[in-house]
Amino acid sequence: VKREFERFESTQMTLVTADFQTQGVGKGDRAWVAAKKKSVLATFAFNFPEECSTKFCNDNAKNVSHVVALAAVQVLRAAVPQELTNSFEFKLKWPNDVLVNGKKMGGILAEAVTRR
Repeated sequence: VKREFERFESTQMTLVTADFQTQGVGKGDRAWVAAKKKSVLATFAFNFPEECSTKFCNDNAKNVSHVVALAAVQVLRAAVPQELTNSFEFKLKWPNDVLVNGKKMGGILAEAVTRR
């Protein structure tokens, strides 16, 4: 996605998905491999609005992974039908792992790329 970022429409969010991953990089440059049809792999690419070029936004850009991970947990909780809410426990293992019933379901990794 990083190599193709310049080609994406700058005013739209772009979603890129994959069935498997062999050369992924996780937090701390750890290798991240996902077997075919065993994971949901998605990358969202977007531009922050012009007004986010302020010092406050730039200083807090590092918190994007945390905010997105918290939002993912909230979305998962909301997506479970009411009658099944006691069957699933969604948690965040700080800083970026999403857990379901104590097992890692996924991780959130945000990275800033400068548009040329």
